[in-house]
Amino acid sequence: MNDDVPTPNPFLAQKNDVPLPPQDNGGDIVSAPDSDVPLPPVEADPLVPKPYGFKDAHTETKISPKSIRTYQSDMADAVRMNEGSVIKIAVAEQERKAREQQVEIKTERVGTVFAIGSILLALIGVGVLGYSFIATREKEVVVTGTPLNQSLVINDGTKALIVTGKNKQEIAKEFLELSRAPQEKNGAILNINPLVDESTSKNRLTSKEFIGALQTSMPGPLYRSLDDMYMIGSVTLKETGSPFVILKPTSFDYAYSGMLQWEKKMVDDFFLMYDIDVSGENEYLLSKPFQDSILKNQDARVLYDNQGQVVLLYLFVNNDDLIIIAKDESAILEILNRLGTLK
Repeated sequence: MNDDVPTPNPFLAQKNDVPLPPQDNGGDIVSAPDSDVPLPPVEADPLVPKPYGFKDAHTETKISPKSIRTYQSDMADAVRMNEGSVIKIAVAEQERKAREQQVEIKTERVGTVFAIGSILLALIGVGVLGYSFIATREKEVVVTGTPLNQSLVINDGTKALIVTGKNKQEIAKEFLELSRAPQEKNGAILNINPLVDESTSKNRLTSKEFIGALQTSMPGPLYRSLDDMYMIGSVTLKETGSPFVILKPTSFDYAYSGMLQWEKKMVDDFFLMYDIDVSGENEYLLSKPFQDSILKNQDARVLYDNQGQVVLLYLFVNNDDLIIIAKDESAILEILNRLGTLK
């Protein structure tokens, strides 16, 4: 490139490009020369009224689609605004339920403790009353010297039979001695009380304990059916006592079958207590069978000797509630009379 040639200035018009001034045509309107330069827009006169439907491109307000309110947008805004409030309400509701559950648990615990305390107090009260009742009854028995609830038949006197340290033969012989002692009048009934010792009637033997002390051959079903209540004693007949035993079964069926089975060994168990002679020629009585009989309209089972005399008998009385075992019919009749069974 030739450095001596000057570079044309783009900002300077070339000689041939300078526009000529308009020529005066004698007062005529000068026409604008043809040019590519755009003319500025003609602004509308604000004082001139616009025709109907005219829209000014410069003054027309364009509405953004986002500025248009709809039901959907309102709901979205409400959800955004209330989202925090809904969460807070849910959390508060959960906390309230938790507090209520804690209160319910505390209330249940208090109620449980109160119920247990009430039951304990009630049990203590029952125990105190029971102890007082028992102590009072024991005190009454000691004062009277007679076990008020151990005589099944109205009696005319009571004697103690101490069984501690004695075998069955000694117990049977002592019972016989006590039963032979006559009372003041004929037909009087003596109640004999089997005791462990004489300190208190609380030590009175039960029916099972007394039968066990005698070591009898009583069958198991009969033994198990016995109530604790029983009575042993004697009835004064012709200035001597005739012994008897009264048992109280809890089951007639077991008692009846048991008595039938016991008949085979009954004489062997009672001959010492009832003073039955089974020696020598009377030894047959140990195996002689019992027979059915009637005693004042009462069914009885009787053991007769070879001369037809009563050796031992028993019967169920008082609606089969009692069993009377004796050696004399007269003794049983006196007992039936006091029970009100005789007609």
